[in-house]
Amino acid sequence: MSLEAIVISFIVSFFAGIAGIKYIRFRENQIRKKIEEIDSHQEFIEKLSRGNTKLLRSSLTLIFICFFLLFIVIILLLMVHFLNPPELFRSIIYGLCLGGLGIGAGVCFHFARAIIQSNDLKSTKAKLHEKREKLEGKIT
Repeated sequence: MSLEAIVISFIVSFFAGIAGIKYIRFRENQIRKKIEEIDSHQEFIEKLSRGNTKLLRSSLTLIFICFFLLFIVIILLLMVHFLNPPELFRSIIYGLCLGGLGIGAGVCFHFARAIIQSNDLKSTKAKLHEKREKLEGKIT
């Protein structure tokens, strides 16, 4: 082996080691963020189960906003059906409707799931604790 090949292989392995360390740190940070999300979700469910009226009101407000979004989507689709706009405008409206339905469904699903989980708090807390332990096991 020549000296150039040795130097190049050393430099490449050095940068590969740095990239590996950066990846491990990035992955640990992602896992820590997931653990924080689990903790905040558990706190949210505990507040819901205790009957935090402010939290219940905000959840119901968001669900009703999603229903309002659904009515807007229905009105836009009826307008497209009856007014026959140009094809480009029709495609834009269909895209907006699809995005609005997706966002509304996601928000409704998230809050409805949290409200349902608050009914059986013990099993939900056990599942979240198990998930948290599994993620903590990945860090170390």
